[in-house]
Amino acid sequence: MDTLKLYDFPKEVIEEAYNIYKQLGPYLNRKNHILKVLFCVYNAYLNLGLVMDILILAYKLKVPQKKVKNVFKLCSPIETGYLFKQIRFTTEQYAKLYLENVTGLSMEQKNIIMNEYVKDIIEKNDETLINEKPQSLAAAIIIYFLEKRKLQDALNELKQKLYRKITTINTLVTTVGNVINKSSKRN
Repeated sequence: MDTLKLYDFPKEVIEEAYNIYKQLGPYLNRKNHILKVLFCVYNAYLNLGLVMDILILAYKLKVPQKKVKNVFKLCSPIETGYLFKQIRFTTEQYAKLYLENVTGLSMEQKNIIMNEYVKDIIEKNDETLINEKPQSLAAAIIIYFLEKRKLQDALNELKQKLYRKITTINTLVTTVGNVINKSSKRN
């Protein structure tokens, strides 16, 4: 787990990831080591009750997006005996996490997104958004704001770090815009 020393993770996350790593044992070969590290770090965040998106971690650890889906297969309870927590975070929690990872926005802009756009969408509880994943909805709300304000650098940074399918998010951005515009017009 010396790999984690190269990254800027909180000390408690590194310690918890190492404990998980030891519990997994030698089940994965060296070729899949970085996937095992990704799994351990992600679950460390969950065990500590901290919001994290596995795709943001994958970006930080330079794990290709297409390999992320293999993480839970390789580290499944059947393969390793490790039972990981199932925690659901809210759209607001993911939005805050994503905004923390975008350096190209001022604190004022981040507050506008959280206090007006995210709050507005959640309060509307629109039926077209009820079944959306909180990660995708959070990303779409932020992207809607960035596109509307023509903040291209921040938009590019977010899309790069999110590692999500842009076509899916773009469809959701349109839906978010429709929901926002149903009852009010914004600048």
